[in-house]
Amino acid sequence: MAGAPCNLETDRAARLADHLRAAVERDYDALCRRVGVLVYKSCGALRRDEVAERVQEVLDEAVRRALAAAGRFDAGRSAAAWLLGIAARVLHEQRRERAARPVPASDLGGDAWREVLDSLYAVPDGEAAVIRLDVRQALARLGEAERAALERRYFDGLDGDELARALGAPSPGAARVRVCRALQALRAQFGVGRGEGVP
Repeated sequence: MAGAPCNLETDRAARLADHLRAAVERDYDALCRRVGVLVYKSCGALRRDEVAERVQEVLDEAVRRALAAAGRFDAGRSAAAWLLGIAARVLHEQRRERAARPVPASDLGGDAWREVLDSLYAVPDGEAAVIRLDVRQALARLGEAERAALERRYFDGLDGDELARALGAPSPGAARVRVCRALQALRAQFGVGRGEGVP
């Protein structure tokens, strides 16, 4: 008799897992669209193929987690809503992980960032205004020291000893570290992680 409750719980979890699988198959396209909205809002400037890849990755992980925790699912609730909640949690965790991950200096690429900033003036006026607004908003969310590091390096063009003096850093190397950290913070504002394009 001691094994009966365990078997009942296992059977219940199996039935709920089947219910979740059926819901995923039935509502797959709608789930992809809704997870796509979450990805777009969470990750910012991604190309269409990157969004599709991220949607698939997030949805796969959400389904995996949902099936692993099927015994906790309330069959009276919407399976799609439960999966979307899990997908939102997955996205939040991924974003936090990417923001915490150190970005190699080679990925930061001063030249690449200079090209991005220069390209703000090479796009059509309407699009440039939107991009400038996005960059200004992202810069405004940075701390004062981070914003100063980026402004002195990329807007004023300072480097080496000049940059160190302007930032009050003890050495040019320390100034470069401050700029790298500021770039990481700016990249996080755009949801840009390793292996992704710049904003």
